[in-house]
Amino acid sequence: KMYALVFALLACSLVDARVAVPHFVKHAQHVQERLSSLKAVEETTVPTQWFTQRLNHFGRDHQGKTWKQRFWVNTEFYNPDLPGPLFVQFGEEGEASASMTTSMAMSSYGSKHGALLVAIEHRFYGASQPTGDYSDLSLLSVDQGLADFAVVIEALAEKYKTTNTVVFGCSYIGSGAAWFRAKYPQVAVGAVASSPPVLAVADFFKYMDQVELSIKEQFGEICDDTIRAAMAEVDTMLKTNDPALVKTFNLCAAPQSYKDKANFVSDLMGSVMGVVQYDFEYGNNNVPYMCGIITNNTSPLQGLAAFFVSQSPECTDVSYASMIAQIANTTYDHTQAARQWTYQTCSEFGYFQTTTSPNQPFAAGDWVTLEFYNEICTDAFGGPFDVAANVAETNVRFGGNELPPYYATNIAYDNSIVDPWHTLSVQHSVNEKSPLFLYDVKGHCSAVSAPSDNDPVTIKLVRAQISKLIDSWVTE
Repeated sequence: KMYALVFALLACSLVDARVAVPHFVKHAQHVQERLSSLKAVEETTVPTQWFTQRLNHFGRDHQGKTWKQRFWVNTEFYNPDLPGPLFVQFGEEGEASASMTTSMAMSSYGSKHGALLVAIEHRFYGASQPTGDYSDLSLLSVDQGLADFAVVIEALAEKYKTTNTVVFGCSYIGSGAAWFRAKYPQVAVGAVASSPPVLAVADFFKYMDQVELSIKEQFGEICDDTIRAAMAEVDTMLKTNDPALVKTFNLCAAPQSYKDKANFVSDLMGSVMGVVQYDFEYGNNNVPYMCGIITNNTSPLQGLAAFFVSQSPECTDVSYASMIAQIANTTYDHTQAARQWTYQTCSEFGYFQTTTSPNQPFAAGDWVTLEFYNEICTDAFGGPFDVAANVAETNVRFGGNELPPYYATNIAYDNSIVDPWHTLSVQHSVNEKSPLFLYDVKGHCSAVSAPSDNDPVTIKLVRAQISKLIDSWVTE
């Protein structure tokens, strides 16, 4: 209740403020923005449909209770007189849309095979809401989500008399696509898992290690050294409560508590992390552009501050209470995903990007610790999570990223080596029929976007290899 009151007061007083949040929350926001950008298809072309879904697929709780799940069916390439395969794009941790059946790589693969193209929204994201608000998320899990997908797929396969089914996903649900193939082999003959972090981990320090490597590889030591020097100054300013910090970084107010300061550092490093993760995916979001700003200034501190301020015209509210109030908000909003995704990280995956490693540019002061994230989980949801145990249990269920050669076949894994998330994916081909494809340009989930003549050669090559695999799957 206290955080809800704080949220209401801040909403009135900081109208022009941007609330600082950890990068894993920004990740959910970016997924939402990327999926929203796909909404170029009229609903009349690929109309919205609703599936009556079980509330709980496991156990005896909630027996007989149902909800409506949103999905789309694109019949553009499908000939009912000559049935073809069923291709399914899994909804991510954000709002889905009809354009997922027309504006992603799946569509180009589907046109070749006369496939029925389907997109299914993930439970608790977008308009697919099993409950009226986000107060109780106990039925939000990857297992429940995959079971939802299986039920919808089997119903559509029966209705349209399709042949083999291939599922597609990227990021979190890229892992889900791989796990779906392993868990439901009778439903899907193959899966394309793009940028899939199949290893759950609480302290994801390797994320920042890869950020440093990607910066060095694209711009050289000077950018990394400049950020390190700037962070050393930030560390001193935070420890001495230097009032100049507010003006330098355009903060709404000075951070007061340790948690406020950790939240500021988390947001500061998140501005750099977002560039590396989504390198060259839109506008000036790329490492050379970022480093050009950071290294071309009067001092390292001014360079890092100039880049940080360029990301948003509003002042930044770094209050920990404001951040928690945003995540703790239980009001239904189909455009928001921060609370739901935070819940999944606390209850299943971790993925908490910390400053615990010395091999990254924001190491000074080690402000963003695993304990900081544990407290976010507790404060946002009103009770403690045993994140370490949750992560361990997830890896027991799904196997992590060191999978034996007898693991599921017919899974194509693809990753950008620039993307920090690739460190949690499989590091080599699992077996002869479940290969790993790597590309050295762009970033997270780049291979799932619609093909373009301007795509880098390595991404075109990866898509061609995946296409050949799909050719073999649909004819099995």
